[in-house]
Formats: sequence, C-alpha cells, structure tokens
Amino acid sequence: MAQLFAVTAMVRLPMAVLCGILCFAAARWSLQWKCKMIGRACVLLCLAAMAAGIMYGVLRFSGIILFADDLERSTCWFGSSWRDDGFGYMYGCGTVFAGATAALFFRRREKYSAGHG
Repeated sequence: MAQLFAVTAMVRLPMAVLCGILCFAAARWSLQWKCKMIGRACVLLCLAAMAAGIMYGVLRFSGIILFADDLERSTCWFGSSWRDDGFGYMYGCGTVFAGATAALFFRRREKYSAGHG
C-alpha cells in the first residue's frame, strides 16, 4: 500500500506543484491587502477548511468512514473506492494547505526581516 501511495503521489506531483504555487500566490496576495485583518482571516479560514479536508481524507483512506454505496473494487490502484476518494482529499487539500502555510511563513519572515516586529 505504501508503494502505491508513493507512486500515485509522484504521478500527481506536477499538477500538485502547480496548484500549490497558485495557492501560495493567492494567499500571499490576500495577505497584502490594505485591510490585513480580512486577508489573514481568509487565509486562516482556508487553512482550517483544508485541515478538515485532510482529516476527512485520512479517515476515508483508512476505511474508518465508509458509505453504503462504496465499492469493494475500483478502477484506480488502491482497489477500493473509499481509498481512492481518501487519497484525493488528502493530496488535494494537503497541496492547498502547504501553499497557504508557506505564504503565511513567508509573510511573517518578510515582516520580521524588515524590522516591523
């Protein structure tokens, strides 16, 4: 299972990098608004939603959350529809989460290096 997870992650890596860069740019842009409190609130709300999506993906991938119409067999590599759905949520939400978190850390570092403490 770990090998399939790693291979699927590498196959989806180019699209995930593009998504992460776009999320980084959007979060950085929202943090540079004139009303910084609204921008920070938007980024933190996005982070909270993505953290919930990652947790849902982990629970779905592990088989803790199952639905009545889940299939035991799937056309994807993981062999079960709930594993396919869980991986998609973990990977997609994790990419957005990483981009927004990087923007927050970059903004903080930029702020402290400029001496605005």
